[in-house]
Amino acid sequence: NHGSFYNRFRMLLNPDEFKGATGIEHLVQVLSKRLTVTEHDWQIGHTKIFLRRELADKLERFAKLKVHAAARTVGRFGRFVAQRRAATVLSVWARFRLHMLKKY
Repeated sequence: NHGSFYNRFRMLLNPDEFKGATGIEHLVQVLSKRLTVTEHDWQIGHTKIFLRRELADKLERFAKLKVHAAARTVGRFGRFVAQRRAATVLSVWARFRLHMLKKY
């Protein structure tokens, strides 16, 4: 199905590659350049995309790498937020302790 193929692999395009043309033909053209494959490795039918096994494996690995890179980015951001919150809590707690020591 063209729609499921497009939804699965459009994440492999950069945002600037969406400008101008859209659709399955554009996706196939950009991915062909990026993966250095020819038109003989792809065939766009009326309802399906036909791929050689090697190309399908390449696309799956490429998609998996893209997802892992995004997960690392989200994880890094989450750790940054957690560290910042922990530092804020510790500094507030330290100020409170100093205040309590001075008071009593």
